[in-house]
Amino acid sequence: SGGLIAQGLILAVGAYFVLSRNRTTPLPSRRTARWSALFLVVLSAACLLIGPDIVGVHRWLAIGPYLLQPAIIGIPLWTWLYARMEVDIWTAAALSITAILVALQPDAAAAAALFGGLLVVAALRRGWPDIVAASVAACALLWAATRPDPLEPVPYVEHAAETAFGLSPVLGAGAWMVLLTLPLPFLLWRRGDRANLALAASWMGLVGAAVFANYPQPIIGYSASLAMAWIGSVEFATRKPQESA
Repeated sequence: SGGLIAQGLILAVGAYFVLSRNRTTPLPSRRTARWSALFLVVLSAACLLIGPDIVGVHRWLAIGPYLLQPAIIGIPLWTWLYARMEVDIWTAAALSITAILVALQPDAAAAAALFGGLLVVAALRRGWPDIVAASVAACALLWAATRPDPLEPVPYVEHAAETAFGLSPVLGAGAWMVLLTLPLPFLLWRRGDRANLALAASWMGLVGAAVFANYPQPIIGYSASLAMAWIGSVEFATRKPQESA
């Protein structure tokens, strides 16, 4: 389908830029980081205000013929960047507001990704803004997870691994292996790095939501947003430690 072709192109083009990127590219300044965190809040709010309403769910923005989920794309990247920064009350506040907005959409997968990353940051850094942000994210996840989700699952999106198993046990086993190991590269790349651990926890949240509830299965299922988030996560995770925010 056109959607799967688009996802494949995103992964291919993203992989090319990850492999060819100049490794000395600096991370955003603290001021730029704060403004872009606010931009994530604006995009998440825009989904509620002007995004398409699909049986009462508001997770997307329409970009031409495609629907993209800003929270899914931005949250893994922002948990990494926030973990790499010094404690910053304004960015913590922006991520807390984002947690509330994704719970309103409702999007338990995005809420799980944000909670996972912020929990790691709070546990390792122990700043009070981190603890407050992680607590807000925990409440948002609980709220989102207990709200009814009227969206019907799609075989090649939410149940992609199960669909692959129906075609071939070997294909299905491979699909499950890919899905369950998606957080692994972030755990192995520079072991102990706080930002990469936060990124791994975010992807554990996304994978967990896909396994235990009806949310898109990253990479093996069709989702251009998750493909963009994965490529961006790999690009961020492979940055040199001295490239500080």
